[in-house]
Amino acid sequence: MGKYQVSSDPVSENCPYDLDLFMEKHGLSRRAAQVILHSNGPSRIQCDAAAEAFVRFKQWREDARMKPPSPSIKSSIGAPSPLRQKASRAKSPPT
Repeated sequence: MGKYQVSSDPVSENCPYDLDLFMEKHGLSRRAAQVILHSNGPSRIQCDAAAEAFVRFKQWREDARMKPPSPSIKSSIGAPSPLRQKASRAKSPPT
């Protein structure tokens, strides 16, 4: 990763973000915004990309926590197979 020259032009991609503006733009906590800006600055493009990746990861992690756990392999040992149940229903004569 190369070094960037900081620009004083407020519309330049190499003008560092204001912390509060960056927090508000991406919905980040103060600490998360500080870490992202420190590790990716002064490039606004890199900071925006890192913030978007961080927010996507947080959403993915939250979704994974909300999903019910998949059945354990141990709990399914000895349980009747759903495939066998379907096959036996298809072979049995109608009553």
